[in-house]
Amino acid sequence: MLSRRLRARLLAVGLGLVALLAASEVLLRFTPVATPMRPLPVNAEQPVFRFAPSRSYTFSQDWNFHLANRGWINAAGFVNDQEYVEASAQPLLAVVGDSFIEAAMVPYAETLQGRLAADVAGRGRVYSFAASGAPLSQYLVWAEFARERYAPSALVVSVVGNDFDESMARYSLYPGLHHFAPAADGALELARVDFRPSRLGPLVYSSALGRYLLLNLKARTLVGRMFSGAAELQDTWFVGNTPGAYTPERLRAGQQAVDAFLERLPAASGLAPERILIAVDGMRPELYDPPQLGRAETSFFGVMRRYLLERAGALGFEALDLQPPMIERFARERERFEFPTDYHWNGAGHGAVAGAVRDSRVWRAFLDRLAP
Repeated sequence: MLSRRLRARLLAVGLGLVALLAASEVLLRFTPVATPMRPLPVNAEQPVFRFAPSRSYTFSQDWNFHLANRGWINAAGFVNDQEYVEASAQPLLAVVGDSFIEAAMVPYAETLQGRLAADVAGRGRVYSFAASGAPLSQYLVWAEFARERYAPSALVVSVVGNDFDESMARYSLYPGLHHFAPAADGALELARVDFRPSRLGPLVYSSALGRYLLLNLKARTLVGRMFSGAAELQDTWFVGNTPGAYTPERLRAGQQAVDAFLERLPAASGLAPERILIAVDGMRPELYDPPQLGRAETSFFGVMRRYLLERAGALGFEALDLQPPMIERFARERERFEFPTDYHWNGAGHGAVAGAVRDSRVWRAFLDRLAP
């Protein structure tokens, strides 16, 4: 049996630990600890990925709450300060994308959609449909959702480096999203990956300390890496947030995803190609350094972005290469378009993209539809 002295010591340690956890919980409630985005279930009854509606969220990263930002998830279930109106006489421009358009770490007024919405306030509407992890295949689902609910007059699709092969089910199966998978006849079809939220999530995330450990410190990832023995890919060549090296199979899968996406986008959106702008991100940080940019042109993203721009242009879409205007803007202003510790567009990046979109034919045609 334990001696009285040992029991007293264990009790003191236990009480000290409880006090430490309680103090941590109280202190963290006064800091911008991240909150979960809380995706809704995705299934046959509710097939479109969205977030739990009508609530605020807090975004931050790492132990020091880097990139802290507070935002709003509207009643439609998307990160946007506006409440979407289904029946409106004002023309609508829909903006579709992934975490770059979701932009949880950027104040809404600084985002692409926030800037464009301000440009047409009172005369037109700009709504965004986006979430982290979404590829080209999921963009079709949101384009169709926007068509059915809001009948847009024009569409902007943001494309980034990891949108290509991750559209294929054999390369990525993101819960709640749609990916391309081969049907029985070999043709590609959209396959939904159902998602059911964890029942324990609300309990764990009700604690500021729990959120800090899981969302800011990524405790599950760290523990999993520890037990699996996996190490971070320090030496892997990445361009556009995706591995730069590729096999013929990966290249072919990316091209198939592009072809399927472009073929289905007009019907999904209900818009003719000339009313759709496909904006392809520049290769960052390589575009700041010409020698590095030359090498990046041979990467998977470099090859795929050229393929998409050429195919989209040939099919009548307006294909916007964001790289040249970004290079020109950087040469003039010397301000980078991403955060020092995060690859997503910062406010300057969103501003550069908004400037390029404003120069597009699709935007000018959209403005022509607005009441004077």
